[in-house]
Amino acid sequence: KELEVAIDTVLLAPTADSISLQQLAHLSGGVYHRAEGSSKEGLGCFLLFSVLPDQHCRRLLAPPPQSRLETRAVCTLTKRHLDIGYTCSVCLAVFEKHSLRECAVCGTRFPLPKLAPGAKLKKKVAKAK
Repeated sequence: KELEVAIDTVLLAPTADSISLQQLAHLSGGVYHRAEGSSKEGLGCFLLFSVLPDQHCRRLLAPPPQSRLETRAVCTLTKRHLDIGYTCSVCLAVFEKHSLRECAVCGTRFPLPKLAPGAKLKKKVAKAK
């Protein structure tokens, strides 16, 4: 954003929308487009009139309609949407559970949670079978 560079993304793969690319395009002021079916036929026209112009010209042109933006974080391991997530302070990977001892992406060790004064850590007891 500081450099005022718009990042445009065109997804050609026959998969679901890429949440990361969608958020990246939105935050940078760029365009996100998922080409599928009949929209692949007009892809050249779309690229010429939506992606090729600079930021000044884009303000004069009518932007293409954008799909609904998903703003929730996505867990790095499970790929599920999260309302509350935990982020690695080194690589910024997002995790669903706070119980991880180290980052699965970069290997950074997480500190153990601090207990309140006088509180004891409960040990899990294995049940006999």
